[in-house]
Amino acid sequence: MKSLMYIFTIVLALCFVSCDPPIFQIPIDGVYKKKIGVDCGTIDVECKTIGGVSFNIKQVYRVTNPLDINPKNLSIKYKNNDIKYTVYLNGALIDERKKIMNDDTVVVSFTKKVRKNDTIIINFDNFLYCKEKPIKIGDIPFVFNKK
Repeated sequence: MKSLMYIFTIVLALCFVSCDPPIFQIPIDGVYKKKIGVDCGTIDVECKTIGGVSFNIKQVYRVTNPLDINPKNLSIKYKNNDIKYTVYLNGALIDERKKIMNDDTVVVSFTKKVRKNDTIIINFDNFLYCKEKPIKIGDIPFVFNKK
């Protein structure tokens, strides 16, 4: 009976554990910062928006294992429509898969007019590779609010 109660407690606890990706609450005309842990290290993410139109997502990588990015595999959507973007590695525009070293900076830039409570969905699956395997981060919603 004790072991059954123990198993029930574990199952109940697992039901309340969430593996959902983070939700970024971005202030219009502001900055939002978040640290994301991945298999090959951590990423310091900073999202800036100017006027709810111009966006820069700066990522500084603290890598512990080889890491690559493939800018062609990034997906940014607003109301199910693709948004064009550019990716920079240490200030240089890239459009092919590149190696990331410790303290490298990647910036994703795009423009899109948003209003309060609008959401932009960014899917990072297959954008990052750790030890030649894609890191599955999934969709990250960027929800916009006033300062």
